[in-house]
Amino acid sequence: MITKRSQFDEPYELCQRPVPRCGEHDLLIQVCAAGFCHSDLQVLRGQFPAKLPMIPSHEPAGKIAQVGSNVQGAWKVGDRVGILNFKNACGHCVGCRQHARRAARPDPRFCRNREMAGFKHDGAFAQYMLADPETTVHLPSAVSYEQGGPLMCAGVSLC
Repeated sequence: MITKRSQFDEPYELCQRPVPRCGEHDLLIQVCAAGFCHSDLQVLRGQFPAKLPMIPSHEPAGKIAQVGSNVQGAWKVGDRVGILNFKNACGHCVGCRQHARRAARPDPRFCRNREMAGFKHDGAFAQYMLADPETTVHLPSAVSYEQGGPLMCAGVSLC
């Protein structure tokens, strides 16, 4: 079951959706916990522009269920992870070009055309979601999924 938002200022609805298809540059995440913060409340109330229907929440933690064939880095099935809501940098906007001077790949946090899970695109109130390896972090075993989810929003703000 998945929770979705169909109308602003109305209760969430439960629905069925297929497991997202893991692309060659994606991580498929089995969501174990997902937070709800003030920004999610703003989306719920229609105070933050969002396209509906949409799966809410931008504070996920879970474990990797599948690794895309072209994903770089030390990711493997079963890894415990937290996922930032920014994903899929375009590689062409001003933010991507400026950041490319310092990094090999564009960072979605700086991209003007990025996707934002739980705001403009489906989020974490689901059994599975797709994550961008560039904005996914390994979650230490000492941090529970329930603790890790909210850190993907508030914890990142402190960095």
